[in-house]
Amino acid sequence: MASGKYKDKTDVGEHVRKLKEGLNDLQGKTQALKNAIGKKARDLAKAALKDVIKDVKGHVKDLVQKPPAKSGD
Repeated sequence: MASGKYKDKTDVGEHVRKLKEGLNDLQGKTQALKNAIGKKARDLAKAALKDVIKDVKGHVKDLVQKPPAKSGD
């Protein structure tokens, strides 16, 4: 995603960076859930995964709501 398409390039760039980090974290948490042994470990892994998913969705939502730059900008 190119931050040059938006008015506030710095803010959008930060959201994109955090989104990429969140997606990498999502992969790790998904693997942790697969490797969890026992109900307690699975519940903890699911909670961590749920938090990461919520964070990623928040960044996606924020990016969708950012106003695009005008063609003259």
